[in-house]
Amino acid sequence: MLQAVLPQMQMLLQQPKHNCYEPLLALVGIAHRISREALVAAIATATPDDPGSAERMVAAFLSHSTDEAEAYFKEMFRETSPADFAQSLAALASW
Repeated sequence: MLQAVLPQMQMLLQQPKHNCYEPLLALVGIAHRISREALVAAIATATPDDPGSAERMVAAFLSHSTDEAEAYFKEMFRETSPADFAQSLAALASW
């Protein structure tokens, strides 16, 4: 999970503001699953000149609830049902 932190941080910082919601929620989910210290350490590797910025970022991530992140990703990435699979096979067969 820690391997995902820096790429998500890059996406968050490089995307236009209107595209930042998904990487933000990914980081919120990670922040609530791993220890605060581990996340601060992972972010601090990218900001060695400003160690306080990692603390501030983690505090911002933890200020969001896990419910917000889980609800978003549940809707975006639900499990594939047998009906979904059958529909995909039917679409392939019609090609």
